[in-house]
Amino acid sequence: MFLQAIRLTLAAGAALVLAQPAMAGQELLFGPPPEWVVGFQPARDGETVPAAAELPMIARVSDFQTRLEADRVSHYIAMDLEIRSAQGLAGGNLSLSWQPELDDLTVHRVQILRGDTVIDVLGEGQTFTVLRREQSLEAATLNGILTANMFPAGLEVGDVLRVAYTLQQANPVLRGKPEIMLGPLNGVVEQTHVRLSWPSDLPVTITTGPGLPAPVRGNRNGASFAAITMGMREPLVPPDNAPVRYAMVRTLEASTFADWSQVADLFVPLYRAAAVIPPDGPLRAELERIRAASADPARQAELALDLVQDRVRYVALAMGEGGLVPADAATTWARRYGDCKAKTALLIALLGELGIAAEPVLVSTTLGDALPQRLPGVSGFDHVLVRAHVNGQDFYLDGTRTGDRGLADIATPGFAWGLPVVEGTAGLVTMVAPPLTRPSAETILLVDASAGLRVPAPTQAETVFRDQAAVQVNAALSALVGQARRQQLEEYWRGEFDFLTPETVDMRYDAATGELRLTATGMSELDWDYGTFEPYQMRVGMEPDFRRPAGAGSDAPFVLSHPMFSRTRQEITLPPGFTAEAIIGDPVNEVAAGFEYVRNVSLENNVFVAERSLRSLQPELAVAVATADSPRLQRMWDNRVMLRIPPGYRPSAAEVTALGRADSEDPDELINQGIGLMDAGQWQVALAPLTKASEIAPRNSWAWGNLSVVQARLGNLDGAEASAARALELNPRNHVAWHGRGLRAAQLGDHAAARDAFGEAIDLESNNAFALEQRAGALAELGDFEAALADARTLRQIDPENLRSYMVEGAVLAQAGRNQDVTTLVQTMLAAFPDSSLAQVAASELYEMADMRGEADALLDQSLGGDPTIAALMTSASRRSIGETREKLQDLNRALELQPDFVPALLMRGETLWAEYEYTRALADADRAIVVEPRYWGGYALRVRVLMEQNRRRDAIATLDTMVAAVAGNAEGLVFAGSIARSLNLNARANELFGQARQIDPRIEDRLGQMMN
Repeated sequence: MFLQAIRLTLAAGAALVLAQPAMAGQELLFGPPPEWVVGFQPARDGETVPAAAELPMIARVSDFQTRLEADRVSHYIAMDLEIRSAQGLAGGNLSLSWQPELDDLTVHRVQILRGDTVIDVLGEGQTFTVLRREQSLEAATLNGILTANMFPAGLEVGDVLRVAYTLQQANPVLRGKPEIMLGPLNGVVEQTHVRLSWPSDLPVTITTGPGLPAPVRGNRNGASFAAITMGMREPLVPPDNAPVRYAMVRTLEASTFADWSQVADLFVPLYRAAAVIPPDGPLRAELERIRAASADPARQAELALDLVQDRVRYVALAMGEGGLVPADAATTWARRYGDCKAKTALLIALLGELGIAAEPVLVSTTLGDALPQRLPGVSGFDHVLVRAHVNGQDFYLDGTRTGDRGLADIATPGFAWGLPVVEGTAGLVTMVAPPLTRPSAETILLVDASAGLRVPAPTQAETVFRDQAAVQVNAALSALVGQARRQQLEEYWRGEFDFLTPETVDMRYDAATGELRLTATGMSELDWDYGTFEPYQMRVGMEPDFRRPAGAGSDAPFVLSHPMFSRTRQEITLPPGFTAEAIIGDPVNEVAAGFEYVRNVSLENNVFVAERSLRSLQPELAVAVATADSPRLQRMWDNRVMLRIPPGYRPSAAEVTALGRADSEDPDELINQGIGLMDAGQWQVALAPLTKASEIAPRNSWAWGNLSVVQARLGNLDGAEASAARALELNPRNHVAWHGRGLRAAQLGDHAAARDAFGEAIDLESNNAFALEQRAGALAELGDFEAALADARTLRQIDPENLRSYMVEGAVLAQAGRNQDVTTLVQTMLAAFPDSSLAQVAASELYEMADMRGEADALLDQSLGGDPTIAALMTSASRRSIGETREKLQDLNRALELQPDFVPALLMRGETLWAEYEYTRALADADRAIVVEPRYWGGYALRVRVLMEQNRRRDAIATLDTMVAAVAGNAEGLVFAGSIARSLNLNARANELFGQARQIDPRIEDRLGQMMN
């Protein structure tokens, strides 16, 4: 671990630029330490670091001594590394680097200390292998660094590896202005010694970062020095998510620059000399082409930037003085490649010839906001770009990027600080990116779920990337071809929307607009578990956790992802019957914790639209603001958007068929299919997937628990008890099994047992809305209205936006004969849902339950005004008297206009038409009901009745045969089939069907005996 710190120090040192004649450092040197190196006395102020004992390797001594001189900087580094375990042996592999054009590397010793024995590794003939390894070729960077490697032979656990060497660096470009930064000295080291020395006449400024003791300063042999000696220290942990400046701990820095203007002055002549276009030649021709293309300075600047970005590739030549000196404009154009310095010089040359003022700006891609707290110097900068002054505005233009187009779309880059390379500059300038004005990524998802909620829905998806996001993503994808690109695009879409199975994917990059469009078409399977669907990526806010350990830096601001702006829009076409009342959740338009949160939702003409955007407004967030905004962030996060399946929703035939297929071998998938069918009231169809799930996963308690619910609903009460018992045997905390037992008890009329079973489910899951509703009903049947009301009110607290919770409470009040309380509840409900037609219908139903017909009719009439819902129309039709047939048919026709395949409306209209002798139309409604819900007996019963009126007995019997096949295994369905057989005078067939029903549910006669006798 500590050798990594050495490599980092050497790498940083290799980037330092110090003035001295170029040295021939191609060879690794060996010799004694320099004369200015001194010994040191161990410190006695060490701390106990418990974790140090567990380290596989530890530095017992770390001695850093640096000599600053006008023409060079020399670093003496000596370390004793103790190998404590086999894992620590790898730390003994030595790797020392230097830049031969500027540096000399001298090795003083490599020794192994084993007890009292000192093994001289170099003296025994082992040496270093020197390699030139360009480690940044993938970034198109050549630095010429040499690396000396050694794997000390014979190194064992328990040995101490002692290494010492000196790296001497020089760079004539810096003209006698040495500087150095050491650290962070934040490793676990038993003894650390750091010493800087310099000729006393050299103007050196020194500063230390947090966590280091004050250096001891003095003078020795005409040289000033500053030294720090310290024992073991617990490593300082910078605060989480804090700006870079808070990570600059335990650093020692020295510089001979008086201020930042001296740093800028160093580079002014370099760029002035490089930013020249010859009077003729290829580059002059390109300049004149730009000049002729437009007289607008903004357009000229755009064309010049396009030339530098897209016609000169990026290659960094950082060998020797090339790390600081830009190549001249003509050379860069001739090569058609250059690094940030060369591209900056070329762009400034072009802009200058066009009369556009511009200058280089030095920046740091890593230190950013930490620059102002550093001493002035060169080593903090690793990038340069152009600041152009166009039509009264400043634009930062980066020649190393690609794809920038209009100046108006180029935002100030977020480097925090920059240094303009201008004579007499005032110092660093702030470079904070403003909030984006348009999304850098925008996604739209179009889902056509009109064929059914739980069947695969045709889907189109598109993401538009803009600006540099588009350039970067396009570059990555363009490097792939064929199947490789397709797989990457498919993975992207599955990562964005896990419910989408892409079938076609594509990408298109528009160089003119700088936009990249990723598109996909495929099928989506939306998750409607528990009767609701949560649109993806529509949550706003966050679950805030701004806690930090107490101590230094705990009050540091938080770094925000800035600038960023994303927007997602989803449009889902739903089956008929959905209105805005199906939406749970509110719009949002708030600014909190440095971000702008916007969300809008709507539902019109069965099309649900949800749009969410997130935009950063600043790069940092103060702790006080984060704390103050936390409650709002949590409230927004909790304000989820959900779509609720409306009451009375009938799944389409395709939906029922798809969910009823038990062809999967995944028990979890089968259980989810069964739950979806249960939510839709398709109990018979749900039986197959849940039965198969229990067969292929006999130890899955949830398969058995859900199966018990279905069996209870279908009247197979013995099967329901057996399945519930098995589920609870496997998992005593399976609340669904108690649902099955409760429903079974209710079917038997044992309301006390139902109460107790649902109570067990509530004990396991206190917010169990289903169990609360069912227990409230059982308690009401037992006459314990106060306990029933307590459950109903708890239900309303759990889900205050669900009308059903009000209906449960109202039903209990009506059953108790508390009509005044019914009126109070209705008023409360209407106040909670002031614009809801469905609430008016529900309130009317409550009044109807309480036998308050006048109030019920008044509210129903109110709900029928304007655009009535299907619920209002169905309720109105059901209350029509015999003499109001025309009005009843009008209500039903309007309901079927809203939802053409709404089976209750089809059957009610068919029955009404049959009574009016409209047999052809009645038969059409019966046939449609059978197509939509082939396993429901109502359509068959209506069809038989109509056919018998038409004297079509043979067709009626054929209809009975079709019905029997459809309801096979459903005791209740078989009873209805037997009743129809009896109406056809097929008594033997009827008794056969009743017998099949008894085999499935021996207690079926307790409930439907009147139909069977």
